[in-house]
Amino acid sequence: MKGDKGKEFQGMIGDLQGVLFDRGLDKGMEFEADLSGMEAAYRTGYDPSAMIAVLYTLRERENKATRAGSWYSTHPPLRDRIERCQSAMGKYPDAKSLAKEERRFMSYRSRLP
Repeated sequence: MKGDKGKEFQGMIGDLQGVLFDRGLDKGMEFEADLSGMEAAYRTGYDPSAMIAVLYTLRERENKATRAGSWYSTHPPLRDRIERCQSAMGKYPDAKSLAKEERRFMSYRSRLP
């Protein structure tokens, strides 16, 4: 994008980056986002426990991350997020029968630094 629209777009992206990676959102909003992700997966026929698998993967990589200014410093502790998601699994008694894309997940996981 060129001109004023390009500058406006660039400013919006910079603001978004500042919120997500520098300051973070309200911790309650982060927990709500996790649970909304689980609900979206469930409603589309996927096992919502995949969200928990993603959070465990993030926790494995957390030890290698730089704390100051990193994604991990602006989000609730992964331990708390995992616990909340595990507690929510009671809403999905048929979760184990739903679709899983483990091969695709592992493929994407292998791309993480």
